[in-house]
Amino acid sequence: MEQVDKRFKQLDKRFEELREDMNERFRQIDKRFDQIDKRSEQINRELDRLVNIMVGVFAGQVALVVAVIGFAWWDRKTIIRKAKEETFEDMEREIKPEKFRQILNALRERANTDKELAKILKQYGLL
Repeated sequence: MEQVDKRFKQLDKRFEELREDMNERFRQIDKRFDQIDKRSEQINRELDRLVNIMVGVFAGQVALVVAVIGFAWWDRKTIIRKAKEETFEDMEREIKPEKFRQILNALRERANTDKELAKILKQYGLL
């Protein structure tokens, strides 16, 4: 009986050691899972940072495109206005009174055969 008790105590001790060993392994597994969780959080933070950088770069490019289009539109208006002014100035310089009379005479001759032109010239008192 004493031997059986001794055997049971040994088995009980062995089971206790195995249970402790399993508990230690579970603790190690828990530590590994914690490390994995921390690493995944780091990766998520890094991805968020990269997404923010990409959004910033995209917004910057959109701003540049808008600025270039705005500049082109403003410049076009400015150039057209300046071209009109220069054209009228050139016409005023180039068309002397005698040239103007020649143009008017040519239009009057054409009005003899073109009824619409005659109507327009009469409307403005040039015929």
